[in-house]
Amino acid sequence: QKPLWIVGFLILCLSFLPCILLGEGALFDAHDTYDGALLTYMLKAKYLFTGADTYPELMNGISTSGMEVPAPLFVILYYFFEPFMAHMMQYIILSVTAFFGMYLCLKRITSFKSVSCLIALLFALLPFAPVYGHSVAGLPLVIYAFICLYEKKHLALSYISIAYFVLASSLVYIGYACISILFVMCCYFLIRKKGVKHFYIGSIVLLVLYILSNLDLIYGTFFSDGFISHRVEFELVTAPFWSSFQSVFLASAELAVSCHYYLIVPIFVLHLIETCRYKHLTAKEKKAYKFISFCLISILLLCLFYAANFWSPIVSLKNLLPTSIKHFQFHRFCFFLPILWYLAAGVSLWEIWEMRISFKNRSLFNCLIPYVKVIAMVLFMAMTIITIRRESIYRWNLNQLNNPSVDYGITFEEYFASQQFEEIKDYIGKPQDSYKVASLEICNAITLYNGFYCIDGYSNNYPLSYKHDFRKIIEKEIEKNIYIESYFDDWGSRCYLYSAQTNTSYGIDKGSDFVYTDLELNTDAMKALDCNY
Repeated sequence: QKPLWIVGFLILCLSFLPCILLGEGALFDAHDTYDGALLTYMLKAKYLFTGADTYPELMNGISTSGMEVPAPLFVILYYFFEPFMAHMMQYIILSVTAFFGMYLCLKRITSFKSVSCLIALLFALLPFAPVYGHSVAGLPLVIYAFICLYEKKHLALSYISIAYFVLASSLVYIGYACISILFVMCCYFLIRKKGVKHFYIGSIVLLVLYILSNLDLIYGTFFSDGFISHRVEFELVTAPFWSSFQSVFLASAELAVSCHYYLIVPIFVLHLIETCRYKHLTAKEKKAYKFISFCLISILLLCLFYAANFWSPIVSLKNLLPTSIKHFQFHRFCFFLPILWYLAAGVSLWEIWEMRISFKNRSLFNCLIPYVKVIAMVLFMAMTIITIRRESIYRWNLNQLNNPSVDYGITFEEYFASQQFEEIKDYIGKPQDSYKVASLEICNAITLYNGFYCIDGYSNNYPLSYKHDFRKIIEKEIEKNIYIESYFDDWGSRCYLYSAQTNTSYGIDKGSDFVYTDLELNTDAMKALDCNY
C-alpha cells in the first residue's frame, strides 16, 4: 500500500544529478536545440513585454513570427534565469511531467501501481528534446485529464492540466494533432448523444488556448506577414514508402524517440497468444486485450500515415496545394507513437499479472503460459532499460563526471565558447549593435548567444527577397556542390555561409588540420547586407 511512485520519482531525480553537478560542463544533444530552438526562447525572453515585432539580432531584423518558441510557457524561465539554468529546469520539469502523467494515466487504466511506476519511469527517462516542451512528454497527462473529464472526476485539476499542457507544448508539433483527434471524438460523442459536457468544454479550452498562444504563428502562416516567405520555394522531400514505414515502426521518428525496439516482439507475440485463446479470457483480460489491440492498430496506422506523407505520389499531390497547406507537417501525428508503445507495454504487463493470479482450474498448458510471458516480458523490458540508458543524457553525463579527461561529446560551455567570443568582442572593441557579422563553419546560434548581430540565421519564415540577396554571397560555393545547392535552394531555413568543401557541416574541431582551398564568398554582397566581419 506504500506509494510506489516515490521510488520512481527519486530514481528520476537521481538521473539528473550528474547534469546538475557538471553545470555548463554537462552534455546535451545539440542538434535542433543549441543551434535553433534555444535561441528563440532567449530572444522571446529578451523582448518580453516590449511589444517588439522584429528581432534585430539576426538577418538584418526578422519578424517575431519567424522565431516562434515551441512551448510559450517556458519563456518565463529564460526571462528570470541564465540560458543553461533555464534549459536544465525545462528538462527537469518535462521529465517530471512525463513521469506523473504516465503514472496517473496507466494507473487509471490498470489500477496496477507497480507496473504504472515502472513504465512511467522508463517513459520519463526517454531522451526528449526539452526545447520542444511537452509535445511528447506531456501527452499522458493530457490524456489522463480528458479521461477524468469524460468520467466527471477531478474537474478543476483536469482543466488546469489541459491549460498547462497547451502552454508548455507546440501547436506545430502536436497541437494540431490533438485538436484533430478531439474534434473526431466530439463528433462521435455528439452522434451517439453522450452527455460528456466537460469533455466538450475541455476540447474548447484546448483549442482556444492554442489559438491565443500562437496568434503570431497562425497569422504568419495563413495571412501575409508583409513579405513573401522563403517557404514558397520549399521542395517536399520524398522517401520510399516501405523504408519510411520500417524506420518509424522500428525506431520511431526524429524528436519522438521511444527506444521501443525490444518491446515490439513481446507485445505482438503475447497479443497473438491472447488472440488464439480469446474465448478463454476473463473479463479483465478481455479489457486488456481490447486496449492493446487499440494501441497496436493505432501504431500501425500512424506508421502507414507517416510513410505515406513522404511517398512520391502523395508528395506530388501535396505540391498542388497552396503553400500554407502544402508544407504542413501532417506526419507529426507520429509524436503519439512513444506513448502508445509504453501504454501497450504497461497493459501487457498488467495482463500477464492478471493471468498469473487466476490460473486455478485451467489446464497445465494455460497455467504455464503466464510464466512464459512474464519471463519474456521481463527480458525484453530489461533490454529496453539498457537501450534507454544508452540513449539517455544520464549515461553521457555520468561518464563525463567520472572521466572528465575523456571526450564524450561537446558540452554546453564548449559549444557556446563564451570566453573565446568575449575575446573576439574585445578585439573588435565596438558596441555589438553597431556592426554585423557572418559565421563560416560556426553555427550562427553561437554568435547570437554571445550577443553579436548577424546577417545569417536559422528561421522557418523569413523574406524570400532576403534569401535571394544572401544567396549572392554563397552562389559560387554552392554551385560547386549539388547537395548544398539543393539544401539551400529547395529549403533554405538555415541561411548560413556554406563551403563546397564541407557540405552543410558547421563544426570543424580546433585540432583539425583542415584548410580551405579556393573559397569563393562574395564579400561585396556581404557588405550590401551591412556585414562588417
